Amino acid sequence: MWNVDQTEGYIESELENLNSQSIDIIFEDKNTEVSTGTKNGEWLTHPAFTTFDVNGMWVGKYEVGYRGATTKANAYVSSADSSNIIIKPGVYAWTNNNVKNIFYASYNYDRAKNSHMMKNTEWGAVAYLTFSRFGNGVNVRRNNHSDLLTGYSEEEKATCFSPTNSDCCKSGKNNQYTVPYNTEIGYLASTTGNITGIYDFAGGSYEYVAGFISGNYDRSRLTDDDYNQYKDYFDVYASNSSFYTFNNRILGDATGEVGPFYWYKDGDGNNKAHNAWNRNKAQFIATDSAAKYGPWFVRGGNNYYGVLSGPFAFQNASGDGIVEHGSRLVLSI
Repeated sequence: MWNVDQTEGYIESELENLNSQSIDIIFEDKNTEVSTGTKNGEWLTHPAFTTFDVNGMWVGKYEVGYRGATTKANAYVSSADSSNIIIKPGVYAWTNNNVKNIFYASYNYDRAKNSHMMKNTEWGAVAYLTFSRFGNGVNVRRNNHSDLLTGYSEEEKATCFSPTNSDCCKSGKNNQYTVPYNTEIGYLASTTGNITGIYDFAGGSYEYVAGFISGNYDRSRLTDDDYNQYKDYFDVYASNSSFYTFNNRILGDATGEVGPFYWYKDGDGNNKAHNAWNRNKAQFIATDSAAKYGPWFVRGGNNYYGVLSGPFAFQNASGDGIVEHGSRLVLSI
């Protein structure tokens, strides 16, 4: 573990130097006594594997797509029908679906393999591996396909946010989708830097994960009954969580650990929060819906977010269907 003492709040200045590091990983099986470290330098068995007492998990190689969609708008579907799920490259990401539908479609996809909507800590496990010696590290490219097709990569890695007000993002190479997953440049959008890894972990659609503020379902359509029946499939955060309470993180979810966090003006003239690792977006879940905050985590950034998108990007949302928000499927076996 590292940076376990992250406090709430931002540093109001521009980030000059990145503070990323390689994450130390040791593989173990479920018969190994779990490590319960809580201090810097101690070992922690990652919570993604202890909840279901499994040796590992299968993570959707691409964002969840909508089966049969022939346009981006065809995949704006509000449904819990798991037969619509397809996980392949070059398909339209299934977006505009509320969290309740996402949860049940994922849960019912394959009960024999314990299929479910990706949890926030499970996202964290993949992000950790990405920044270990087993992963791609800082070179993960964004999927900037304007139609939200899965498995694409920007031709050159973005160095800024705004595609309209900053010269470094005006080139077609940063602004337009260019390269599919099975090419030398496409490999750079994989968490491993080669074709074996996980794609769309930077950019594509923002991905809803099953992590929310205790007791606050907002517009997700979920209820206490849903949660009480499926508690193990959710990561639950403190009820006082707000925009800057990074100390409310769950160790392993790849949010508070990647601080400190910086608040400064981007190329579009608006202030945003960035992490200290690779400048990804950093906005914790919050209870103030009136201020357009929300209690549900979304991860990875989206197709036009430039440098703000990445494995350590996190933001909040209401849980309602949003055309830029999709999801990812996980099997625990």
